[in-house]
Amino acid sequence: MSLKNNILLITDETDFSSKLYEKLVLLRQKDSIYTLSYEDAEKQVKTLESKVIIIHEHKIKNKTLNLIVDLKELDKEKNRSIILAAESKDGEFILSAYDEGVCEHFYTNDENFEVLLRILNCIKKSIALTCSNRDKIIMEKVGIIDDETGLYKYKYAELIINQELDNTKNNGIFLALSPEENGKSTFSLYKMTSALKSSVRSDDIVIHANGMKFYIYLKNTDLHGAAIVLNKIKDIYDSEYKIKAGICDVKYKDFEGIERDALSALGEALLTNEEFVFYHEKEPDGNDWIEDELINKHNKNYKLFRQTYQKKLERVIIPVFFRLQKSYEERLFNTKVEQYTEDNKSVFRLKNENQTSTLKIIYPGLAKVLIQITHEGLNTPENQEITMPLKQIDQKVLVSIVESFIKEFKSTL
Repeated sequence: MSLKNNILLITDETDFSSKLYEKLVLLRQKDSIYTLSYEDAEKQVKTLESKVIIIHEHKIKNKTLNLIVDLKELDKEKNRSIILAAESKDGEFILSAYDEGVCEHFYTNDENFEVLLRILNCIKKSIALTCSNRDKIIMEKVGIIDDETGLYKYKYAELIINQELDNTKNNGIFLALSPEENGKSTFSLYKMTSALKSSVRSDDIVIHANGMKFYIYLKNTDLHGAAIVLNKIKDIYDSEYKIKAGICDVKYKDFEGIERDALSALGEALLTNEEFVFYHEKEPDGNDWIEDELINKHNKNYKLFRQTYQKKLERVIIPVFFRLQKSYEERLFNTKVEQYTEDNKSVFRLKNENQTSTLKIIYPGLAKVLIQITHEGLNTPENQEITMPLKQIDQKVLVSIVESFIKEFKSTL
């Protein structure tokens, strides 16, 4: 096969290659097609230097799916993109093809530009993978990536994370992971690294901090996205043993500050047996000005009040609501647990067929919040309204209020 034949087509229909080429009039001259039958594909695919493999749907669909599986196994080193050329709009078949390893698909009767763009995107992806693999080999040789785990070494963590923070403008979430005490005796480095690689995206940063501790930097991700990744890791690793996590925001921090905060939260998670703890910064001096403002009522600084509320929202209210939602959604039978946050309002709600109970934290401005608790249904507890200074809102206080609210809801079940 010539180097210019960078598109490999596998089909058992002899006239399909000419039909396909008609759709690719805008490809460069070097982007030509080499055709193989299904029977010859497994024998020759390893020796052919193509960038993209197009598999034309066979009349026997299982034959197509089996070929995709075999090609993915044979093609591990080359990392070529596999595209399905589908004859029928069979959703289940298309999804099965993606499950087995195709990265793109088009229908044989699609417009020319549609087919062309999908193939060009896969050619670009294949080139990017080739460059990425080259860079990985170089980093392995100079010792930035560990041979055993395939993860970044801790020695280079500060350099890598600080560089990524510059690239992402300090946006995202950082996790420090470790198995719980009971799971350390049966810890498997292989299983853990496999779980990590299967759960993160290619642009996330994973670092092997030491024997059983790992760091993950999830770029452009919020707390909800971090919890999804964490749950996926735990499910893949082993549901019998718990993995604990310390989580922190990366805003306005460098690697040293991020690592300190994440390890602080991880230590709290291990001590309290929580699945994860979101770092809550202690601000002993940060609230002093609130009392000054309350004393001097003629000097109300609305901007500073708003900034403090935003900090309480990000570091206390959202993490507590999210953590308690995850904690109780499987413990309350036939009950939907939901929570959300808007600009000046955060809501935690419990709903079943007979009752709806809602806890709202409303920010009316200045140095206080209003907590409204309402129960709608038969034999419900009395509704409540609590006014609380911003300074008093911390994780311990808010957890106590929400758990008391949940107990009231449960008392009517």
